[in-house]
Amino acid sequence: MNILTKTRLLRTLSKSFVRRILRFYTHQKHPDIHTWMKMHMEISRRHMTPEMQLYLLTSRCALYNVPASSDESVDNTWNDPYWMFYWPGGQVLSRYILDNPKIFATKRVLDVGSGCGASAIAAAMMGARVVANDISKDAVEATKVNAALNNVSVDTSTKDFIGETDIDVDIVFLGDMFYDQEFTNIVYDWITHLSRNGTRILIGDPGRVHLL
Repeated sequence: MNILTKTRLLRTLSKSFVRRILRFYTHQKHPDIHTWMKMHMEISRRHMTPEMQLYLLTSRCALYNVPASSDESVDNTWNDPYWMFYWPGGQVLSRYILDNPKIFATKRVLDVGSGCGASAIAAAMMGARVVANDISKDAVEATKVNAALNNVSVDTSTKDFIGETDIDVDIVFLGDMFYDQEFTNIVYDWITHLSRNGTRILIGDPGRVHLL
């Protein structure tokens, strides 16, 4: 099975799978996120960027195989836990960053939709000044934990930057962000504007139909 086939299969399963994890997640007592990560996730290098270790929810974790709840009315006291996974686009983008350190050294980088923080961390490892941005506060906290795990520091923000035209950075990352056509159109218009004004845009989103 090639990488594109694996990516399509993962995305077919991902929404229902993440909802299943979310139902378990929302039934738990709300501890601090680092404690929760240590309880239910593992530190892993089993991905395309083994130079980095990351707290991830993998098939080796007990939570990964928790049966789905039939309760569809669960009160969502946490944000959607997409930050628990290292998605294919993020892996491809982070691999590129680690393989091309000269591109990123000393650059100002904004990682939009940073999730688990992998691409932001990779850029920081290469000497960039990085802001990891995600509207999920849990994702931002997870990024801080993963950054510390790799002995780097990244700034974080929960601001919604999409549509902002006055952004003083050299490079913008977007990994696995083009998940529906309407949102793709919004983001595409924004990054087109940034690119015309000299910002380098790097996208990791293999096989995404909305980009074709």
